[in-house]
Amino acid sequence: MVCSIRGWKITSSPLFLQMIIKTHHILRKRLAQLIWERKYQIGAEIGVYKGEFSEKLLLRSGLHILYGIDTWENSAMTWKNLPEPSKVYQNCIDRLAKFNKRVRLIQGESTQVAKQFKQHSLDFIYLDADHSYNAVLADLQAWWDKVRPGGMFSGHDFYNRYSGKPKTLVKGVEKALGEFLPEDMVVHVTNEACASFFITKE
Repeated sequence: MVCSIRGWKITSSPLFLQMIIKTHHILRKRLAQLIWERKYQIGAEIGVYKGEFSEKLLLRSGLHILYGIDTWENSAMTWKNLPEPSKVYQNCIDRLAKFNKRVRLIQGESTQVAKQFKQHSLDFIYLDADHSYNAVLADLQAWWDKVRPGGMFSGHDFYNRYSGKPKTLVKGVEKALGEFLPEDMVVHVTNEACASFFITKE
């Protein structure tokens, strides 16, 4: 499926494993525009950290509710060796407080928190937690069915150009997606140093 947003251009569509990858001349902040155009109302960001991307989504997308899930502890889900975890959590609360009831923060491990959500209860998910293979695969298994048909499953760090090599795939993310997704699933990828991916569920 080709994205309908004006100004988004598919630059390539190589076959990688069973995924069909389509790269667009956009940054991840434009995902909020896609959420707006599709009239998505309820979403979740898994791996919130300081709340910076949550803030962008809430400012630009018109979401009614955004769930923010994170441990806000020294863990791979949040950030290893996180200085003053409680302070980071409070700063995140303060940053997002202006959105009132539109944001709902849940502190806990992502796969455990997923049990609180019903099947097809979300319009979209943005996954930016632990990027290791086992963790990404566990999150895909726990959260995939929470997104309704026609909704969007997305996440961060599909490519990482900070490695010094162009378009270096983040090992855990690409491997987990490659094994989990159905054959010939189209994965859209943003064109930036730490690229995001997004998939429209059928």
